[in-house]
Amino acid sequence: TVAKLSVMANYHLTVFLDLSCNHLENLAENIQSLVNLKILIVEGNNLHSLPKAVCFLTRLELLNLDFNDIKDVPQEMHQLLQLQKLACHPLDKGLHIIHNPLLKPVKEVLEGGLSALFNYLKAG
Repeated sequence: TVAKLSVMANYHLTVFLDLSCNHLENLAENIQSLVNLKILIVEGNNLHSLPKAVCFLTRLELLNLDFNDIKDVPQEMHQLLQLQKLACHPLDKGLHIIHNPLLKPVKEVLEGGLSALFNYLKAG
């Protein structure tokens, strides 16, 4: 299943989007048109990767990617400066990603926190 954002009036004003537990395998590239999005929850799906388009959602304060099949993240993810930390508690703002079979970045990078992850991604 592909998450496609349907054409709806004022969709660009959306600040909260919960697509959790929908058996999604990927996200549509046009998700980047949700320029005001602050919270994106896609936990509990079957995502294998994250489109670079998510990295253009620079207002994101909470990005929950937990419990998917994500093995690596886009290098551009370091642009998400509103994400303050790697989050563990479901209600915490930040990046929720540790419950994935990540190969890149390796767990040791994640243990250093969000700044270590962003530095790793910037270095390419």
